[in-house]
Order: sequence, then C-alpha cells, then structure tokens
Amino acid sequence: AISAGRQLRAVRDRLAAAIVEARELHLGEEEVRPAEWQRRRLHNLIQDMQGQVRMYCRLRPLNSREQRQGDTEVVSASQGRTVEVSGDKAVGIVAVRHKFDAIFAPGSQEQIFEECQDLAQSAVDGHNVTVLCYGQTGAGKTHTMYGRPSEPGIAVRMTRQLFELIQGRGFSVTGSLVELHNNRLTDLLAPAAAVATIDSRPSLSLRRESEADISCEGLTELPLQSADELEELVRLGSVRRAVSAHALNGESSRSHVLLTVKLYRSAEHLAG
Repeated sequence: AISAGRQLRAVRDRLAAAIVEARELHLGEEEVRPAEWQRRRLHNLIQDMQGQVRMYCRLRPLNSREQRQGDTEVVSASQGRTVEVSGDKAVGIVAVRHKFDAIFAPGSQEQIFEECQDLAQSAVDGHNVTVLCYGQTGAGKTHTMYGRPSEPGIAVRMTRQLFELIQGRGFSVTGSLVELHNNRLTDLLAPAAAVATIDSRPSLSLRRESEADISCEGLTELPLQSADELEELVRLGSVRRAVSAHALNGESSRSHVLLTVKLYRSAEHLAG
C-alpha cells in the first residue's frame, strides 16, 4: 500500500506540474479542465488511502528544567507506529501501547508538515480541512502549529503553500482568530482585543448555519493578499492570547486558539 501510494503521488505531482506549466503558457481553463479533474481524482484517491481522519503523535524530549529535576522519559516510540508508555510494577502501573498513523520522536517541523501538506491542495479543491493539535499543557502544541521564524510550524507552512497553489486563479482569502479561554469565545482580531483585558473582552455567540456549518456572530474576518499578511495576523493574535506561567511552562498559552482561513472563488473561475 505504501509503494502504491508513492507511485500515485509521483503521477499526481507530475500531472500537477504539467497543469501549472500549461497555465503559465496561458492555456484556457477549458483546455486545462480534463487534466485538472484527473489530478483531483488522483489526489482524492491518495487522501482516501491515508484515511479521512489521521492521528499522528509527536514526542517531546525532556527540556532543561525537567533534566535538572531528574525527570525520566516514560514514553518511547517502538515498531514504527506504536508508542509505549512505561509501567512501574512497584506502584501497580501497567505499561500500555498506542498505535498511530505516524510517530515523530520528535521529528523536525519540516518532516511533520510533509505528512499533512496535501491538505492545502484539498482545501483549494473545495474540501473542509482541519488540523487539530491536542496534548497536555507544555507538550509543544503551539511550537508544532506555529513554531518560530527559524522553524515555522504547520500553520505557517500550510498558508505559504496555500497562496502558492491559488496564485493567479481567482481566489480571495480571509482569516480569523478566535480564542477559547475559561469557556468563553473571544475575537482576537477585534479592535477591542487590543486594549481590553482578557476577562473584559466581549464574548462571541455561536450560530448554526446548517448541519455542517457553525459560525460566530460578529467575528472579524480580514481579507488577506499574501502568506505574509496571514503570518502577521497570527502574530497579532498570539500577542493578545491569554498567557500565564505554570508548573510545566514558564510562559504558556492558557487558552485554545482557532485559526480559520476561508477561500472564495469567483464564478468564472470555478471550472478550474
């Protein structure tokens, strides 16, 4: 299955490169459309092979503070896609194993992005895509999602690829940032968020648009022209997040943030 997946990716990537070249030569969308639909079929087949829901695990090594305290690592990767949590017979703790679609121990930011970069193309093709980073406080969720300038995370790399894919194809893009803190949703991009304290910011209300669509009333959605603008939006939101120290991390985000990027396309470009 892995070999077949690689072969399909190679064919899809060659076809995608040929489509880009055709557009650069100013071929019309009517001429490109058959190849584009074939590219989409291959892409969707690859995604189906990987699974609609994928679970990856990233293991963070002990930091300097933990090492000074004499902490020991109790989680390890084994047998490719299995994570083992050590037991302790003296206190009755039994070792357990968990299987994932992929394990990074800890892996580089680039390696992690390579596992999910196809999602950018899925979004451009019209699918709803979600990347959720879950773990205990101090596990490295923010680093994995956003990273730093020298090691950008998934969100930054994904937006850069997104803008490369839509260049010159009639798309418009908007971005929003919502913070969930103490069971309250607040708009990190609203003017009031720049000066208000965390607890004094107005809460957002949820509204169900349809069975599969929930929106936030009054949410600020900013138009974006480039990946740089989206990265600046994320930087602005991170400054306004609820941050406080705790036992595991001296400066940890004490909230959850939802970055939403929406793609719109004019009717005359929908065929491609």
